[in-house]
Amino acid sequence: MKKSLQALSLSLAAGAMLLSTQALADSKCSLKDGKITVQGTGTMKVMPDEAVLSFSVTEIKDNAAAARNSVEERVTGFITALKPLNLGQNQILADNLTVFPKYSYNEGKSKLEGYSAYRVVKVTVDNLELIPKVTDLALESGINEVAGFEYQVKDLESVKKEAAKLAIKDAKEKAQLLADGFEVKIAHPCDLQFVEAGSIMPYRNRLMMAKVASDNAAVEASYEVQPMTVTTQVNAVFSLK
Repeated sequence: MKKSLQALSLSLAAGAMLLSTQALADSKCSLKDGKITVQGTGTMKVMPDEAVLSFSVTEIKDNAAAARNSVEERVTGFITALKPLNLGQNQILADNLTVFPKYSYNEGKSKLEGYSAYRVVKVTVDNLELIPKVTDLALESGINEVAGFEYQVKDLESVKKEAAKLAIKDAKEKAQLLADGFEVKIAHPCDLQFVEAGSIMPYRNRLMMAKVASDNAAVEASYEVQPMTVTTQVNAVFSLK
């Protein structure tokens, strides 16, 4: 019984402390003297340090086994061709093989035309100079679709944190500028929320990749790396005194 009373006493004390803290926060954030609402923006530009290349193989054969084997042969040949580049196992990802029947339809009747097999292979490189080489190896291995590639930044979280710091700094400066301009004083920050605006990453689509494959003179221009932009925003409400 004594332990129960002690537990109840501690619970009541904790509740009282919570209410007291909440009341203190409410008193600091009283908006009776007005408020300032601002949005701060932080932007970081960083050069990508890796690229993810996407390829796919599609084959249509009379039977499922033939379609599957043809696709597997091309994918295996591509992965084998990549070995001299010394890529890690986690840098080459081959998705599950998909096989499905192909039908034609005429006057409400279906006719089996064959079987289609499909598989996607993604290759990640941290040496961006390897992009043309990997693409050439894919085409030489019988890969019949180059889906494009996307530049990335390995440590994107660090870049986002730096953008967030800039957003906070911008919000503070904007709030102070407003306060000084209207000759009022800022009391306390009351409502603070991050709004992640996202990242803008350079992307090269299949048309550009196809052009590179057919026109060696365009290689250097087509694979030119562009900066990636990371933007973060913060909404802030400050009470006045």
